[in-house]
Amino acid sequence: MNGIKPHTHEERTAVIDKLIPVIKSQLGDNLLGLASGGSFARGEDIDYSDLELVAFIKQPLKSDWEIRKIVDGLYIVVVADTKEGYISKYLDITDIWYASGGDKLKPIINEELINELNAYKPTDIEQKCLAQIEKRWHLFQEITAKTLNTLKLKNQDGLPIILSQMVKELLVILSYLNQTPYITLGKYITQAKQFSVKPEGTNTLFDLFTSGKYQDLSSLDRVTKTIFSSLESDLEQKGLRLYTNEL
Repeated sequence: MNGIKPHTHEERTAVIDKLIPVIKSQLGDNLLGLASGGSFARGEDIDYSDLELVAFIKQPLKSDWEIRKIVDGLYIVVVADTKEGYISKYLDITDIWYASGGDKLKPIINEELINELNAYKPTDIEQKCLAQIEKRWHLFQEITAKTLNTLKLKNQDGLPIILSQMVKELLVILSYLNQTPYITLGKYITQAKQFSVKPEGTNTLFDLFTSGKYQDLSSLDRVTKTIFSSLESDLEQKGLRLYTNEL
């Protein structure tokens, strides 16, 4: 494979050292800070991990700027944003907060700024998280209905893909319900199993999904209905308006 090659943490560090003068040259005096994110920042990068950097700028750019390239089998991403823009996009409670809110940055330039961002806490978190659940409930309803149809039709070929989409939407809702973003994609289910607030049957579904045991369609049907009903009831008790009788 030419496009995917293993790299060590030290090799990624060397890539960053080469990128710093490039970033400084292109952003000039507008560069305020630089940080790594993702698995590299956590010290958890392994063979095929990519490299993600964020360049913080003083003023918004008049045109889009980023670096996205594959060099020697390593995918490299460098994006630019202001401090305020980064907070509003990734740290405040938005529709991607479940995936971005738990990311911690590792300082490269301007440690004080990066530490300030790592310490940021959104306000009104419970209210905003419930609003996100209400906003995307129709997505969970739709994919759950498709899952139940797939089970009814005994469509073994379609079930893995459709069930994976239902699990993904459930994971998103659980993140907001527990007011806790995920740390990394590969540990969504592991982290969700530890959440204190989740509908009845959640861990059973996760176990069936991760084991690939889709043959017991009646068990999947039963646990899917249990999760949906339990979650629906809990959210309505919290005052969420999930449905309307008006066309």
